[in-house]
Amino acid sequence: MMHIEIAARQLAGCTDFVPQPARLHLGSQNAQGVDTLAFALPAAWAGMSVTLHIQQADGVLPTPLLLDSQGRVAVDRRLTAATAGRWMLTATDGDGYTAYTQPGSYDTCEILPTDGDADRIGVIDDTGRFLHPNDILVLLYYYLVKYKGWSGPVVRNISTTHMLDRVAESFGQTCYEVPVGFKYISKKMSETGAIIGGESSGGLTIQGHIHGKDGVYAACLLVEMIAVTGKKLSEIYRSIREIYGSLYMEERSYTFTPEKKEELNTLLMEERKVPSLPFPVSRISYEDGCKVYLENGGWISARFSGTEPLLRIFCEMEDREDAVRLCRIFEDFLGLKSPEHF
Repeated sequence: MMHIEIAARQLAGCTDFVPQPARLHLGSQNAQGVDTLAFALPAAWAGMSVTLHIQQADGVLPTPLLLDSQGRVAVDRRLTAATAGRWMLTATDGDGYTAYTQPGSYDTCEILPTDGDADRIGVIDDTGRFLHPNDILVLLYYYLVKYKGWSGPVVRNISTTHMLDRVAESFGQTCYEVPVGFKYISKKMSETGAIIGGESSGGLTIQGHIHGKDGVYAACLLVEMIAVTGKKLSEIYRSIREIYGSLYMEERSYTFTPEKKEELNTLLMEERKVPSLPFPVSRISYEDGCKVYLENGGWISARFSGTEPLLRIFCEMEDREDAVRLCRIFEDFLGLKSPEHF
């Protein structure tokens, strides 16, 4: 519950009603019932009808909220549907008298949820945009080396963004690639002294912390990053893109019959055949499935999931259309249909 006092002040023969505090820091964007606003109203407003008026940052004016007999109102999506906005109270009696408070402002915070066992994190930033786990890894690695002054490599699996490679190279460090499975992340971190390691599925850990995934710790580190930099997540991410450019990842998964799995395994892993691609190929790895590295820095991989009966295809390119096109080429080559998009 947040308490706000409405103070009556005399100024040049007039009464001003001033909220204290005037700026309200509310709950998470798009959440409902995350807080209650409790107003201590002036004695002169006793018996009057008091309503809370809101103007969201985009100019939307939701229906005013009527305060209850105790001067309280529940925070709902009329407030939290936007990242920020302005507010004021009006008090009216039955005789046409209306009093107004000075306008105040409000903002909402980012959402930092974890999954059920709290080993992975999901983030909605201040603009309402979902931050992919790839983005979170890049943000945190950049924060550790740029703002905390840490020095060391980073570890990712074969299905995780190569943007980490760009960040590592800019700081004179190395990005190590390992097979899918967090045990490989932890092992390589120990071997190389890496300061952070993670996977595109959402798990990560930091040097000096546990050797497993910890979503709560990752969430705390993101909050620390916001506090230290004084910037919103969207601002930090935008600055990283301005430095390192953009990469787009297309992720797809396919179900199969036992017969189809055998056919795919023979084609990809035994005969080691790949389709003809519209970009020059740098090399092909079969360390964990099949991963094709392109000379332009892009890549595409196809591997069987170790936890589900699925074939997963990941492709990362600077252009979204190119990533989609390569996935379709692989899809046609392997005779796959009806992909389940992530």
